[in-house]
Amino acid sequence: MQKNLLNIAIAVCAIAAISASYADDLRWFWVLKPLTTILIFLLPLLFTDGLPSNFSHFRKKILVALLFCLAGDVFLLNDEYFALGLGSFLIAHVLFAYVFYKLSNKKLYLLPLLVLLAIALTYYSILFPKLGSLALPVAVYFCCIIVMCWQSFRLGLSLKNAKGLGFIIATNLFVISDSVIAANKFLVPFSASSIIVLALYWLSITLLANLFSGPDIHSKMTPSAEA
Repeated sequence: MQKNLLNIAIAVCAIAAISASYADDLRWFWVLKPLTTILIFLLPLLFTDGLPSNFSHFRKKILVALLFCLAGDVFLLNDEYFALGLGSFLIAHVLFAYVFYKLSNKKLYLLPLLVLLAIALTYYSILFPKLGSLALPVAVYFCCIIVMCWQSFRLGLSLKNAKGLGFIIATNLFVISDSVIAANKFLVPFSASSIIVLALYWLSITLLANLFSGPDIHSKMTPSAEA
């Protein structure tokens, strides 16, 4: 299968899954949601030729992170397993953050971190009265996703190219998607939330999967890293 064809299949499957969700067709949604993430998982699994050596070095960790995303997708099909879904995505974020950290240079780039902390603390303070027993798990999750997003900024600013911008865009799409989940679950439920959440989430991990697959990567990686 060509990489472009796989990306088209991902897009078609994602649109079908989102349509099924919006139409409350749970039978098809329960099939198409994990299937979309499985197709995304195939990108770095199947396409490795032409991948920069340091990207290839961390490809397995990205694959494991995507498997935890898949687990999170399955758990979140049932609200009773929300905490397990949260935990699965938390592990994925930790793995993404680790890879970004190892691939970036030694500069801290504290300004993005401060901005992210300010936004996260503001949003968490709004959510807090509604969180109940989930206050601590959600706080831990917030910390992990902030670290992941910060590390993507560090990597992006280290690379200073289109690939680096791709990492920043991908992780910010993930953050926005998670923010909409929180707003829908804890603040004001709204019918379009599933469309926004799924579209941003799949755009995010599809971009990350493409960045860790070859050969259609336009720019070479400059910093080197060790495990």
